[in-house]
Amino acid sequence: MPPLGIELSSRFKSQVRALPADRFGQVAQAMAQLSDAFGKPHLHSGLGIRRLKKNYYEFRAGRDTRVVFKLEGSTATLVMAGNHDDVRRCLKPLSLDSDLVGPGVGVRQLRGWSKKAES
Repeated sequence: MPPLGIELSSRFKSQVRALPADRFGQVAQAMAQLSDAFGKPHLHSGLGIRRLKKNYYEFRAGRDTRVVFKLEGSTATLVMAGNHDDVRRCLKPLSLDSDLVGPGVGVRQLRGWSKKAES
């Protein structure tokens, strides 16, 4: 299996920039591992990659930080970074039939997340 391509949504970039330096480093390190580890259970067990809905997945970037990504073919678009509750709010408006987050589209369109981002 070839390495996974990684794209970053603009919303994800702004969320990660707002993280404290130590958490920023954890996200950067986990992102670097994701490309080679996805689809290889023994490698990705440390990242805790888990399928959430349809083609949405999450991985751990440290103890309190989760990253949600959408898988399309051999490309993962990172759509949000936050804690466990942020992930739940992000996914709540998604149904198995919806396709709210596409390549390069931020989480701003997701109702639950926009309230948190504004506060």
